[in-house]
Amino acid sequence: MTVVETTANSPRTGRLSRGAHASHAGQPSRNPVWQGAGTFAVPLVLVGLAVALRVVNLPSSYDLFIDEGFYTAVGQSVAGGHLPYANGHLFFLHPPGHSLLEAVWIHLLNVQGGFFQQVFAMRYLNVVFAAVTTLMLFLFGRRVSGSAAGVVAAVLFAVSPWFIRQNSFVLLETSAMAFVLAGWLTLLHLSTNRRPRTLTIVGVGLLFGFGVLVKEFAVFVTAVPFAILMWRQWVVSRREALAVLLVTAVPYGGWVLIVLFTGNFAEFWRQSTSGFERAAGAQQLSGFNSPKAPSFLSTVIGNAPQFWTTYVLMGVGSVALLWLLFRGSTVQRRVLAAFGGGAIPLLAYSVLLGANEEQFYYYLLIPAALAVGVVLRDQWKRPGERARKVVIALAMVWVVSDLVNWVIVHTTANNGSQQVDQWMYDHVRPGTVVGVTNSVQREFFRRYDMVDVSSPASLQGRGVRYLVVFEKQVAQGYAFTTPDALAAVIGSTHPVFSTTVRGNGRIDVFQLA
Repeated sequence: MTVVETTANSPRTGRLSRGAHASHAGQPSRNPVWQGAGTFAVPLVLVGLAVALRVVNLPSSYDLFIDEGFYTAVGQSVAGGHLPYANGHLFFLHPPGHSLLEAVWIHLLNVQGGFFQQVFAMRYLNVVFAAVTTLMLFLFGRRVSGSAAGVVAAVLFAVSPWFIRQNSFVLLETSAMAFVLAGWLTLLHLSTNRRPRTLTIVGVGLLFGFGVLVKEFAVFVTAVPFAILMWRQWVVSRREALAVLLVTAVPYGGWVLIVLFTGNFAEFWRQSTSGFERAAGAQQLSGFNSPKAPSFLSTVIGNAPQFWTTYVLMGVGSVALLWLLFRGSTVQRRVLAAFGGGAIPLLAYSVLLGANEEQFYYYLLIPAALAVGVVLRDQWKRPGERARKVVIALAMVWVVSDLVNWVIVHTTANNGSQQVDQWMYDHVRPGTVVGVTNSVQREFFRRYDMVDVSSPASLQGRGVRYLVVFEKQVAQGYAFTTPDALAAVIGSTHPVFSTTVRGNGRIDVFQLA
C-alpha cells in the first residue's frame, strides 16, 4: 500500500517524528501537570459532567418528541428479529443502524414496560453515546493541539443546553456522530504511524460506514471531507482514501442486499426516494422551510434566551473551521477543518432550499466545538493580558448561562404526554373509541380503539367518545387534520383535560360523546 511520506516541514502530510512533535509550534503541551491529569482525571470529570447533566430527571425534563415513538418502535421490531417496522408498516425512511443498537440495548438490559418506559430506556442509550462523544472530543482536541483544546471542546459539548436536549431525545444524530467522530479520531493515528496502516484504514471506513448506516446524512461529514483529503493527500494517499470510501459503503451496501433478498426493494426505493426529495426540498413536509412551520429566523429569536451559546458556537466555530482549513499550521488541523467543512454546504442548502430541521446542525456543531478549542488554544498567548481576561470572563458567562438554563429545564416537570396518558388511564376504560390526530398517539394509546380524525366526516358512525389533540403538531402540519378541520370537529366543546408544556405546546382531551 502506498504511504504518504511525512516531514515536519510539509503542510501536505501528517506523520510527524517525535522530534517534530516536540518542536512544532502549536503541538500538544509538554506541561507535566496537564499530561498527568489528562491521562485519567480530566476525561473522567468531563464524562461524568456530561452524563450527570443529561440523566438528572431525564424522563420528565423533555416532553415526548414526535419521532421518539417511531424510532423506539423500530428498535423493538428489530429486537424481535424482524425488519424495521413502525405502526405496522416497514420503515425504510432511514437506515437501520440505530435500530440495531436499540435491539442490542433492549436485550442487554432486558428492557420491558409500557410505551413511555421503552422510550425512556432508549433515551438512556443516547446518553451513553453522549458520554462517548465527550471522551472523544477531549482525545481529539488533545491530539490536535493539546489537552486544553480537548477540555474546551468537551466542556462546550457537555454543558450546552442544545446538545443536552438533542442527546435526551431518541434521535439518530447522537449515535451517528459518535461513530463518525470515532472514525476521524482513528484517522489521526495515521499521522503518528503507531499501528499498521491497512487495519487503521479499514477501521476508519467501518466506523464511517456505521455512522452512515445510522443516518445517511453522515455522508456529508465522512465521504465529502474525505474527497478533500484524497485530493490534497492529507494524512492518506489517494489509494488509501479511496479504500476508506469503499469500506464506508460496505455497511449500507449490506443493508441494501438484505432488502433485496427479502423482496422489499420496491418499498425501500419508494421511501428512500421520498426521504431524499424531502431533504432536497422537493417535498416540504417538515423543517423550518415547510409552509406550516415557524420560520427559521423566528425560531432562532424565540430560542435565543436558552440556546444563544449554541448559536454563537455555530458562527464562531464555522469561522474557526475555515481558519484551520486555510491557515492551519499542521495537517491535523486541516483534517479537522475538512471534517467540519463537509457539514457547511449541507446546512447552507438546508437553510435556503432543503428540509431545514434543527437536528441537522449537530453535524456542524461537533467539529465546530473542536475548532473553537483548537484555535483558542493556539492563539491563547498572542493577545495581551487584558484580552485574555475578557475571554475568561466571557467563558464564565457562557458556562453560567448554560448551567442556569439547565437548572430551569431539569428541575421542572415537562411531561405533558405522560400527563395525558395518565389522565386517560384514570378516566377512560380500555377499548373505548378514541380519536387521534397523529400517528405517534397510536403508539401510547394502544389500549383503546383508535380512529384517525381528519375532519367531521371521519367521525361519522365511528362512535368516537374522546379526542386527543396536540395543537402544535396540528398547526405545523404533523397531523392527520388541519386547524380549520379540527375547529369544525371540536365546535364549542371544551377540553376535559388540558396541559401546556415546552416543545409540544398545548395538549387537550375533548369528550365528544
